[in-house]
Amino acid sequence: MSTPSSPTQARYRIYLSEQSTIEVDIDTNQPISQVAGALAQQHGLPGPYDTYTFFGTDRRPLIRQLSLARTPNAQGGDLYLAQNYAPWWLQALPDGSVPAAPGWVGRPPTSVTTSRPLPIRMIALGGIAVVTLGALVWLLWPRDSAVTATAPTDQGLPPISQSTTRPTATLVAVMPTNMALPTSDPATQASENYQSGLIAYDKHDWETASGLLQQVYDHNPSYLNITDVLSSAYYNWGMAVRDKGDIAGAKEHFAAALRIMPNHQLASAELEKAQTYLDAQAANAASDVVGTIEKFRALLKLQSDYADGSARLYDALITRASAIQAEGGAQNLQHALTLYNEAAELAVPDHSAADTGITTVKALMPTPAPRPTAKPAQPSRLRFGVLNYNDAPNCISVGISGVNTGGWYFTVDGLHVSGSFDTGGNARACGLGDGQEVTITVHYPDGSGVAGGMGVPSKGSAIMAASWR
Repeated sequence: MSTPSSPTQARYRIYLSEQSTIEVDIDTNQPISQVAGALAQQHGLPGPYDTYTFFGTDRRPLIRQLSLARTPNAQGGDLYLAQNYAPWWLQALPDGSVPAAPGWVGRPPTSVTTSRPLPIRMIALGGIAVVTLGALVWLLWPRDSAVTATAPTDQGLPPISQSTTRPTATLVAVMPTNMALPTSDPATQASENYQSGLIAYDKHDWETASGLLQQVYDHNPSYLNITDVLSSAYYNWGMAVRDKGDIAGAKEHFAAALRIMPNHQLASAELEKAQTYLDAQAANAASDVVGTIEKFRALLKLQSDYADGSARLYDALITRASAIQAEGGAQNLQHALTLYNEAAELAVPDHSAADTGITTVKALMPTPAPRPTAKPAQPSRLRFGVLNYNDAPNCISVGISGVNTGGWYFTVDGLHVSGSFDTGGNARACGLGDGQEVTITVHYPDGSGVAGGMGVPSKGSAIMAASWR
């Protein structure tokens, strides 16, 4: 990677799609809206180009009116280029794949420099700032004269005389006690709230930013780019409280973002997941075990690692399977076995209840155990789970137990990334985007897929374990 040619430039790897990236030097003092729009147009991405922005590795949008120098990405690194409210990773094809953005021809650019006239609204805002500054200077300019004020006498009060001489102090006018202090006019107040809201946004103080920018929106919904920044503030606030486990609070913030910007696809997707989670919680509180299972199944289809959805579904499946098992009968035992098996495949730390249930039900089932054959006994398929996400953000590690993995290897589907298993059943592959969500396939030495090891969901930093049973 070359050294940036200027202190104001930094080198970035830009994701145009899951498979297409470029490396480019960017002037970090340029507005994100200009740089993102120029890159989108240069590489033939679908318009309109004034809707493009950069997203961080957490897939959260950077505010388009800021420069990269005012973000945590000022020193370079990985960014995603996409339309602000319709990022390409949400626009999946019917078969579940993500469409690739058009590639480029020739060598990627080494710098991006754009120059545009200042918009009229920015000139107007600058004029307001100059007038306001002039007024403050006049009010605060030190004077040596005395200030004398006399209270009105028509209220039955004696006159009050006050004389103050302050050679270097701020001039303060003494006003009658029955007169309200002057306040900023609505337009000036909106301008102050807007600027303070942007400062809070830049500090990731989403609650303060949302409150200030909401006041601007209430004053004038067409004020500059207020719908853009306010909806983004609400969305980011929702993500912050969601990550702390407050799903109900997150839902309210996502809904607020959609009231401001109805086509905010990121907020819409998160609102659906939050509502599904809360519906599952409500079913569980009502002791509706079947409804709880259905809702948490639907949630994990939307996002396989959403909050504690896997653990809650596991508990509900064990509860339901135990109740059906207690009823007895061949049909009930088969149903209970199906539920125990589903629970055993979930990504939870402890599968002991499911494993015990499987063993118990099989012993109770009226069908005889299968006769041994001349073929060596071996498990039928791989059973995958995620141990943790402590690997490097662009790598995936896999460990397989219970079977000889000599000559086996795994690949990251759709990417030229693979890893071979050693004699201990361990393999590792790197080359993904940081935290990139993918699927992997485990192969026999002849290249054919191993049962239970095809199309397994994973992502960068995952440490996965599988057993052959």
